[in-house]
Amino acid sequence: MVGDGATDLEAAPPADAFIGFGGNQIREAVRSRADWYVTDFEVLRKALE
Repeated sequence: MVGDGATDLEAAPPADAFIGFGGNQIREAVRSRADWYVTDFEVLRKALE
């Protein structure tokens, strides 16, 4: 699951992993609890190729 806010974090437990996104606004709570954190979708896209 990919998300950028606290409600996304709350919805994440059924997912295998949570990817935090900080491209619009960096939220420290999301960054600190995410399995992986990116600020640019291009990084994510390249990693998933």
